[in-house]
Amino acid sequence: MVERASAVRPGFRLDHSNSQAIITICQRLDGLPLAIELAAALVNSLDVHIIAQRLNDRFDLLNGSTHAPLARHQTLRAVADWSYGLLNRAERQLFDSLAVFVGGFTLEAAESLTDSHEQSGDPVAMTLSRLVDKSLVVSEDRGVSGRRYRLLDSLRLFGLERLQSNNQLERMRMLHASYYLIVAEHAASALRGPDQETWLDRLSLDHDNLRSALEISMQIRDFETAARIAGSLYPFWDLHGHYSEGRRWIEQVLRPGRDISNQARTRVLLGEATLAVIQGDPLTTMSACREAVGLARGTGDRASLAHALQYLGLCSMFQGELDEADSFLKESLENAITAKDSWLESWAFVFMTSVALCRAQYELTGTLAEQCLSASGPHQDPECTGWATLALGVSHWYAGNLTQAVPYFSEGFQIFQRLGGLWGLSLAIFMAAEVSGARRNTEQQVILMGAAEHLRTAIGAASHPFLVRWLEQASQTARTILGDDEYAREWQEGDQLPLATAISLARSELETPFFSQLPVPEASRRPAAS
Repeated sequence: MVERASAVRPGFRLDHSNSQAIITICQRLDGLPLAIELAAALVNSLDVHIIAQRLNDRFDLLNGSTHAPLARHQTLRAVADWSYGLLNRAERQLFDSLAVFVGGFTLEAAESLTDSHEQSGDPVAMTLSRLVDKSLVVSEDRGVSGRRYRLLDSLRLFGLERLQSNNQLERMRMLHASYYLIVAEHAASALRGPDQETWLDRLSLDHDNLRSALEISMQIRDFETAARIAGSLYPFWDLHGHYSEGRRWIEQVLRPGRDISNQARTRVLLGEATLAVIQGDPLTTMSACREAVGLARGTGDRASLAHALQYLGLCSMFQGELDEADSFLKESLENAITAKDSWLESWAFVFMTSVALCRAQYELTGTLAEQCLSASGPHQDPECTGWATLALGVSHWYAGNLTQAVPYFSEGFQIFQRLGGLWGLSLAIFMAAEVSGARRNTEQQVILMGAAEHLRTAIGAASHPFLVRWLEQASQTARTILGDDEYAREWQEGDQLPLATAISLARSELETPFFSQLPVPEASRRPAAS
């Protein structure tokens, strides 16, 4: 890009002022040599930032080259037209339909857009294989997520133009939304069990497709489909830290006047409560939970009732109303048991551990964490297991059993790292900081505390009341040892630490054998709250 641009505009060079725009151009043009050369030819008359901004209209923008020896290579559209002209009818049909996917797709997804009575000739798998052979579709092996395919961005825009000109775009987008509704609802169930990690990876890869499905459902006023997708996706938004985005979608779905079934509305309300309480918004949480409780009681849905009561309990905990939190969580547990829902039963115990930690009741914390793991049985939800495991570590740590605590911290850390569970990971990194402090490595302790807090605030998650207490006590001790200036420098270093580096530092700390039986940490000597 730079070489060709400097040929038409002498003195042009790559520097900090244009590097991001040039990177964007190369990425958006999929690294295609012809497309990049056509873009570079415009540098003599347009700033690179303008070129980058206008690439959505690239077929009109990149039409000025007259130096190509073949007519079919004179514009980007001409290249696409020529390649498309070499396809047979079945290949053209499939190529066009694939343009509705955003960021990639599976073979099953491609098959969902093709009606069997419309598909002429070979099965979709064979036709797709030929498109890969002709370099119109990219095939990628994504490990546990299997093989995925994608159109280059430039070819995808060409395909969308074809669908639009043939009056097929809306129909294909509706088929696309219908397929991803099925994916989302299957994921909602799978995320409650041992396949959670696999499905989190799948949803992450398909996040742009799911966003597109939500968007088109809202545009055509199919609010039931939008509600069912949003109500299925909120556990993914929660675990991967997409709290604000998830709440934006849910807010749109729940606006007055939407025609949504009670079942779908209840699930969306539970999603709203989940994301709102994590972001420290008690008013929204309480409102959503109370409406969900009313709907669940009206239909006799014990499972949804248990779920809503859990978030009423968590919200009460964040507001310091611990007795009220206990009451909600006990009622939640009773309803979960009545509904014979071991998943909800396990989560009731997890939330109870949080209330116990707020009261500095570390022995009770350990008991509740063990009950959580027992209730979940052989088909454990890894996230639930991660929180219970960290709680077990905390129960040992603040009781002075440091050597026993560290393996639990390490296990919980590894679970959240595998899941990409950022809120849980932030707590695990803080506990690694506590381990550093116990080893008398105060500098590293403060760096890890800064990194943990940066991660938590970056995803917009609230701080657990017990974590506020621990952090305040650890910070006071570290300031006494280091002095205010050194403390501030180490904290800033942690705050600016890339997440991958912070994870590596915390992992190293937790994997190092811990043998010392040091004095009981300060937090455990604080009187229990009433």
